[in-house]
Amino acid sequence: MKPKALLLDLGNVMVRLRGSWWERLGAACQPSLSPAQLRQGLLEPGGPHHRYERGQIDGPAFHAQLRARVGLRLDYAAWLALWNDYFEPNRPLEALVARLRGQVRLWGLSNTNAQHLAHLRLNFRVLDTLEGLTASNEVGAAKPEPAIYQAALAGLDLAPAEVLFLDDVPANVEAARGLGLQVFHYSYNDAELRQRLLGLGFGLPPLGGACATLGC
Repeated sequence: MKPKALLLDLGNVMVRLRGSWWERLGAACQPSLSPAQLRQGLLEPGGPHHRYERGQIDGPAFHAQLRARVGLRLDYAAWLALWNDYFEPNRPLEALVARLRGQVRLWGLSNTNAQHLAHLRLNFRVLDTLEGLTASNEVGAAKPEPAIYQAALAGLDLAPAEVLFLDDVPANVEAARGLGLQVFHYSYNDAELRQRLLGLGFGLPPLGGACATLGC
């Protein structure tokens, strides 16, 4: 079935995540922490990040948790500058989305927080292509929990089979598949994504010139 909407993750899909960012955050702690140590301290179920991305605590409260739990040495303004310097453009996906405008509805679905979401909306124009965006901090649920997918489907007013979901995390992809959505595991495999979309009946220009560089 040709989908009526593309449901797009933000981080590592619509925008890239900087690979060195966790090291920079770890270096801002006392003592310095490795990315693995940071993840262990912050990303456990029910922990500060879990609550932050579900809108249960705000940015200042999360910053206070970082100072208490991992020894963050930055004040709030400095932390926020580093926190938001996590993203960079994903030019091939931007070009592809531009080619799809008018052919299919575009909607975002992200595990995020208020500070990242405000930064992305202000600085990454690719988000302007979206008809709407379902954010974990605004609906109180995060992927791969069924409730966040259901919130996105409600916003689109479409059946699961009418939507193609793109995400970089296999568990999120499988959760969507289990709910009946069409799915694509995105790993910067832009040529493969292009072929999938062509196979579904979308019109895309032949590769060549700028498209050969941008992957559109």
